[in-house]
Amino acid sequence: MKMIGYVPLLTYPDATSIHAADVAVGMAGAIGADVDVTVFAVDLPRAASTFGNMIIRVSDMIQKVEKDSREHAAALSAAVRQGALNLGLGVSLETRVAAPTEATAGAAAEARYRDLAIIPWAEHNLTAREVAEAVIFGSGRPVLLVPQSHVAAEIDHVAIAWDGSRVAARALADARGTLPGVTKITVMTAGDEKPLEIGIGDQLVDSLSRRGLQARHHVVPVGSRPVSLALQEASLEVGAGAMVMGGYGHSRLRDFVMGGATKGVLAALIVPVLMSH
Repeated sequence: MKMIGYVPLLTYPDATSIHAADVAVGMAGAIGADVDVTVFAVDLPRAASTFGNMIIRVSDMIQKVEKDSREHAAALSAAVRQGALNLGLGVSLETRVAAPTEATAGAAAEARYRDLAIIPWAEHNLTAREVAEAVIFGSGRPVLLVPQSHVAAEIDHVAIAWDGSRVAARALADARGTLPGVTKITVMTAGDEKPLEIGIGDQLVDSLSRRGLQARHHVVPVGSRPVSLALQEASLEVGAGAMVMGGYGHSRLRDFVMGGATKGVLAALIVPVLMSH
């Protein structure tokens, strides 16, 4: 069965760059997925004003923003189509005009019909983070966050941030379902971040080994670093192509309450991270 990855691309307020979109498509190719892409162009509300000519000037500004958004949406669509063609991937493209809040909700809803979402991440792009949060907590699908500095390559080795929890187990299952080339797993436990049940890392290694996977346990010393950074740096050190972790948190009226590692990864991403909630 062919796997389909969903890539939402935003043009407002912080636009996805063409390079970041190319990286996301490259990651889809690396894991053997076709791509369905929604490019969201912005539709901004018009508000009445009693300040004379100000309403005209505001309207002109809105029209300029919407025009720039549509032009960037067209450029993103063209780049994604060409990138998918170069990689031999099937691609479905849709451009949707929506208000900013409707775009994030729409991305989460669309992801439910695909196997996973692939979201390009860039430093200082708060819109990308907002979309990632919406999809992680609202889609019911795993989300592969990809830093725009990443060079896509086949993933045969992942590192999982393991604490024995339900969300970590869900993330591991999702990784096995959406990263078919993985044959090696490094089980990472944070040695000094929070109390963990003794032996949970070795227990998972045993379970994975019985399934024919190469698995080993790696205790990550956190020290003074944020746990999110310590785990990502450890993933790089062991040579993993991606890190797998559970997304801790919940949402209510788009008010997100997140665990420290989840929040840290969304704020500062240095390796591809597959996250499930």
